[in-house]
Amino acid sequence: MEAWTTIRYLRVQGRGIKAIARELGVSRNTVRLALEREGPPHYQRPPQPNPKLEPYREFIAFMHHLLRNYPSGELHVILDNVSSHDSKEVQEWHKRPRNKRVVFHFIPTYSSWLNLAEVLFNLLQAKVLRRGVFPSKQALVTAIMDYIEKFNAEGHIFQWTKTAQTIISSSNNLTGH
Repeated sequence: MEAWTTIRYLRVQGRGIKAIARELGVSRNTVRLALEREGPPHYQRPPQPNPKLEPYREFIAFMHHLLRNYPSGELHVILDNVSSHDSKEVQEWHKRPRNKRVVFHFIPTYSSWLNLAEVLFNLLQAKVLRRGVFPSKQALVTAIMDYIEKFNAEGHIFQWTKTAQTIISSSNNLTGH
C-alpha cells in the first residue's frame, strides 16, 4: 500500500499523526495502524453474494414461505417469464416430491397487461410520475400514496370479455405456455 510508506516517511520527517492524516486525507486511526504494523496492511473484504447472479434464491425462499403458510392442497402460482422463475435451480426444486403440490402457470411472453403489478406501475407512470415535479422525496411518496388511495376508492370489478378456456387456448397456441 502506497500510503503506508508515505505515512512512515512523513512521521520520520517529524510530522504529527493529525497533520499526516489531514495531508493524505485518511483517518488518524489509519495513520496509527500504519505506524504500528511492520508491513503494509492487507485488506480483505468478506465475499459478498451477488444477487444478480443468483436471483432464484429469493424466489425459492418465497416458495418455501408459501408452502409453510399453506400446508395443504395445491398451490397455483402465476409467474411472469423472468429468468429466475424458470432457472435450472427452480426446476430442480420443483421436481422434489414435497414441492409437487405447487403448480406454476407462466403468463404468455409480451403480455405485461396480465401482470397486475406491472399494470399498477404503468398507471403510476402515466398518471403521477410522467411530467411530475417533486421538490422532495416526501412529495413524491405523498403523490404516489394519494393516487393509490384514489385508485382503490374508485376501483371497479374487471369483467373478462372472453371465457377462461378461450384465453388459455389462444395463449397456448401463441407462446407454448
